[in-house]
Amino acid sequence: MKNGSWNLGGRPGLCLLLLVSSVLGTALFSPSTSPLFTGYGYDSAMFQTIGKYWTQGYLPYADLFDHKGPVIFFINAMGYLLGERVGVFILQACSCFISELLAYSILRRRMGKNASMALAFLLPLLLVMNWQEGNTTEEYILPLLFACYYLMLRWLENMESGRKEHRPSWAFVYGLCFGFALMSRVTNALGVCVGVAFISVYLAATGKWENLLKNSLFFILGVLSLVLPFCIYFWYHGDLYEMWYGTLLFNFKYFSSSGMERPEGLVALLSAVRTYFTGWCLVAAAAWSLAAAKGKRFGACFWLAISLVNTLFIYTLNNYAHYGIVLLPFFYLALILMNRADYGKHSAAASFFTFAMLALLLASSGLKAYKSLTVYVPPQAYEDIVDYGDDYSKLVSMIPEEDKDSFVAFNCYRSLYLENDIRPAFRFFVLQQWMISNSPELENQMTMEFKEADIKWVLSFEPDGANGYVREMLGDDYACVADTEHQAYRLYCRRTD
Repeated sequence: MKNGSWNLGGRPGLCLLLLVSSVLGTALFSPSTSPLFTGYGYDSAMFQTIGKYWTQGYLPYADLFDHKGPVIFFINAMGYLLGERVGVFILQACSCFISELLAYSILRRRMGKNASMALAFLLPLLLVMNWQEGNTTEEYILPLLFACYYLMLRWLENMESGRKEHRPSWAFVYGLCFGFALMSRVTNALGVCVGVAFISVYLAATGKWENLLKNSLFFILGVLSLVLPFCIYFWYHGDLYEMWYGTLLFNFKYFSSSGMERPEGLVALLSAVRTYFTGWCLVAAAAWSLAAAKGKRFGACFWLAISLVNTLFIYTLNNYAHYGIVLLPFFYLALILMNRADYGKHSAAASFFTFAMLALLLASSGLKAYKSLTVYVPPQAYEDIVDYGDDYSKLVSMIPEEDKDSFVAFNCYRSLYLENDIRPAFRFFVLQQWMISNSPELENQMTMEFKEADIKWVLSFEPDGANGYVREMLGDDYACVADTEHQAYRLYCRRTD
């Protein structure tokens, strides 16, 4: 990179180093897709199942339903076309690699080459704090988030040089990011939306109406360039409403019942801060810059607004660590803010603050990485169900090969279908009870569609008689033919005349 530009050409050594880092990091810390592991994960298993069978002509939503936008299914479909599970891994590594390049570009605005390269190289380790199983929507939008924040940083630098207008081509990238979020998980782009609103208000307040109009048009073009192809595709297949229901409408109801528990005690509070520590890094750095800098403070206000809104919003959601992946760029922006030349007598304190922030994050990420590689966490710890010691595999093996295209599992592990190479015969193929609890009207629809599907075999997770609605749905049409040792899993077969 020369004179702060975005050019990384002519630096094959840098690119090779970051590529090694991204491949190694993804291999070690994405167990749902890594060639070093054998499992398929949880959310990742759903995405892979839908992606796999999309490549075989089965539509998301109409044939296999989940409450995410189509982009994540499309990425998994491309991965399965490329090389099945390993193909998804390759796309993940590419996403991580691009994020590292952009993190390097951000750091080079104010830091030396070696320091920027080292910190960009560490990105997968910092990501471990929130990575969990890998192959999530937050992971794939990360390059776009880095790109948007990089361009916003460029705009702020231009403003300090007296150029107050915003390049419309950059607004196209913001629109692309928002469109990606809209087609995957819309809240992932909240920080970018706050930045766009900030820029729009500024342009309006300074009378840059023509520039604001051009930026608005390019932003819309960016959104449409991603959203419109999916809309046309699902409209053509008569699946447009179901796409929007799974992408947005269901999630409005889900969000209304979301939220993590209030931390009780100091340990719980520190744990809540640690999970989304990268967001708090920028909040603290922006506040410090606002108070200690001698020069212009507009940029500090800008980053404080973005980081505070986005970080606090995540605490209104359920306590899933992977939500915090979208906060990772904030750490790199925090390093930039703490490396200003106008801190004067506060420069030493800023350096100490930067070192402490980096040390805390590396120590926490390193500990998390060590535990993820050495401590076995049973699937039940993530699925929030009790370990009954039962194995459903022997029940699945009882299903005749010719009947496996007429099978569905209720409330079982999401990886079951991929493990046994079975295509679900019912579009509500996982998390049925959870879906009903978040959208009660789905119960009647699910029951009606199940009867119409005329499925022959059903595997159900029913510990201690739970999930009674499954038995009501099955009624007298199905008979229990086998169960596991502790009766946690039951296999049903449709009665015949």
